[in-house]
Amino acid sequence: MSSILVQCPKCKKLFGMSKVLSREIRCKNKECEGYDQRISVDKRIYYAQWRDPDGKTRQKKIGPHKEAAENFLREIDTAIVEKRYIKRHVVKKVKIKDFIDNRYQPWCESRSRGSGLKTKLVHLKKIKELWGDRYLDELTGKDIDEFRATMKGEEKTTMFNRVFTTLAHLYTIAVEDGDIQSAPFSTKRMKFTEKRRLRYLRPDEVNRLIDACAEHLRPIVITAVHTGARKEEILSLRLGIEVNLKERSIHLTKTKNDEERFIPINETLLATLTALAEGKQAGDYLFTWQGKRILDVKTAFHTALAAAAIVNPNEERVKDFHFHDLRHTFASNLVMNGVSLYEIKELLGHKDIKMTMIYAELSKKHKAKVVTILDRVFARESSEDAERITPSHPSGISQTATQATR
Repeated sequence: MSSILVQCPKCKKLFGMSKVLSREIRCKNKECEGYDQRISVDKRIYYAQWRDPDGKTRQKKIGPHKEAAENFLREIDTAIVEKRYIKRHVVKKVKIKDFIDNRYQPWCESRSRGSGLKTKLVHLKKIKELWGDRYLDELTGKDIDEFRATMKGEEKTTMFNRVFTTLAHLYTIAVEDGDIQSAPFSTKRMKFTEKRRLRYLRPDEVNRLIDACAEHLRPIVITAVHTGARKEEILSLRLGIEVNLKERSIHLTKTKNDEERFIPINETLLATLTALAEGKQAGDYLFTWQGKRILDVKTAFHTALAAAAIVNPNEERVKDFHFHDLRHTFASNLVMNGVSLYEIKELLGHKDIKMTMIYAELSKKHKAKVVTILDRVFARESSEDAERITPSHPSGISQTATQATR
């Protein structure tokens, strides 16, 4: 019995067990965020499923065209009837290190940049050290559990989570490529619970830091705290491409999650970027030093942090601070000044509101502060006003108020 399946673009599970596909194919995985939502035609990936002469069920990824899947199954059915079917299912024996070198690392390099790519390469190096000589279909949950057991301590547990996330994604790509039918372990295995970290600067600290910055660093920090953009996104800004001073907007196309986003330019940032644009032409990088594009600011940033007393090993609050925390500074100060979490999500470019919920506690504190305004709004200004609004009979309405309503 052959059939065509459709893959949900979100949970990657397959649905639709018939040759004639309904226009209303929906994801039936209750754990998927797209549960019961129609899988649109432009996002469908078709799979062919059939039973070979030995009675074993086989599957093959076809692609985005339904007709191709139908033609493939027609050929399979004919070959089985005419007894010229050749077993097509051959398990590829691909070593993990070879898949990383030949496929996954190039895939990462085409989509990641800067420190994000460097971090990913560190994780891949660890995976190759642990299991590089194993074949893709040989890695088991036991192997991962043994590695997990050796990763104790805050830094090691964080490393385990990052390495495992990379490993799971590596297998996702391997399955999509057909190098393996499915991951031989659960990609949803329990990871360590990480302590949530939310480090941000107060307005006075932001001003101290900006004052302490070197000439080339100052506009970069200003851009970070007024846009919430990541370091690589900021250092990649080009005049007339990502940055449109006339329209007062920044259009980011190369982001961590491949989601485009627009960030408005406020007055402070407009003045900063306008000054940087002097003498530059469309297409030039905005952040340069001695005519060359700035690729990193690690040393200058640490120097500024120390000069502004933002970092101090003797005080817990200022024990550490990273450039990425300027992104938290942007979001935290907006939340504490009344901006909704949904608006923060859009500005930061989060795919899921769960990522934005790290700022929820600040939002709660802000709301608690806001409602105290009612103490002043409804405050009785004098004893004379108090007497005027005091109820004079059981109905709860003062005589003056009663007369006013007649």
